[in-house]
Amino acid sequence: MFDLREWLKSNMVEGVTTGQVSLPFTAMKATDYLAKGILTNEDVEYIATNAVEPTVQETTEEVTEDTGTETTDAGSTESAITE
Repeated sequence: MFDLREWLKSNMVEGVTTGQVSLPFTAMKATDYLAKGILTNEDVEYIATNAVEPTVQETTEEVTEDTGTETTDAGSTESAITE
């Protein structure tokens, strides 16, 4: 038999951890489902504990006179144009 509660829990956690859904949106929906009696306090606590947003590595772009455009990943420097 289909268990809506378990399905919601797993999909809410998966949605946040894969970056498909934001954590604030998931928190709002979990609160809504709690108020409607679909989720319990323990379910919401499970979601809050396990729904961790993925980290994104920042890239920056710098323009220099002699080499053109450079792209760096978190501190490493590689020239985009080589001579």
